[in-house]
Amino acid sequence: MIKLYIKLIKFLGQYSKRLDCIIGDLLEPYMDIIDILMSVSGVGFRFVVVIFAEIGDIQRFESSEKATSYAGLILRAYESGGKRGFSYIPCV
Repeated sequence: MIKLYIKLIKFLGQYSKRLDCIIGDLLEPYMDIIDILMSVSGVGFRFVVVIFAEIGDIQRFESSEKATSYAGLILRAYESGGKRGFSYIPCV
């Protein structure tokens, strides 16, 4: 049984690499934007892919603020009952 799990893990690892290549090919026209996004500390290729999947065609937004707000990437301050807090960015 353990040998089967080891084979499955190896297969999934190879499959994941293939998918990364296919996704990379699809995002080739956007590599300049991807490079800029990945220059931010902690932002990797898969996170950028999730952002592209979430936002879609970025040209449909009037400003970068509207695009980041749509994707839920803007922190907002709020105050209620004299207490102050900040929203958070959900984990991807």
